[in-house]
Amino acid sequence: AAFLAATTDNAGAHGSSGGYYQPIIIMRYDHPQDKACLAGTPADPDDVQKAKERIERTMTTYFALTPQSLPEDIRALFDSDKKDVTWKRDGVATPVDQIGSKLKAPPTRRTLIATVVGGDVQTARSIWAVTPADGSGTEYYAGDFINEGWLGGWKIWHLAILPEAKKPDTPSAYCHFDPDQAG
Repeated sequence: AAFLAATTDNAGAHGSSGGYYQPIIIMRYDHPQDKACLAGTPADPDDVQKAKERIERTMTTYFALTPQSLPEDIRALFDSDKKDVTWKRDGVATPVDQIGSKLKAPPTRRTLIATVVGGDVQTARSIWAVTPADGSGTEYYAGDFINEGWLGGWKIWHLAILPEAKKPDTPSAYCHFDPDQAG
């Protein structure tokens, strides 16, 4: 169940994504929904739908950012408690507090390709196809998200921006992964 910890290391590459992804370590823990998922019981469809809607709101806010956005507005979208939060464009990492200068004007079009919410409804993975405002070729935004609860909402854990030639594979279903243990 690999999807997104964006990297340029081909050792962990999967699918036709051009070596940008490495495996996520799947962890088992004692959360009741995780146990139910591992036993084959899917997450509540209403909870999954709410998660998808909240992730879409997070990304709507992200796509409204510009190079003039305040650093605190940018940081508010990312999970600040995780040591391995990443933002990468074409495999090049930039610290979250420095991405403002790397942001482009809001896109002219974006299309959600897929969102897969973990069976425990605590993590999710999504891909969007985006047409940049400058009219250059399609870019893909592939993200891992963490549910920080009703106070924090859904935050970006990893976000990779890839050129058209590096379209990521659709994420596979999974029950839970521990972001602090990810590879």
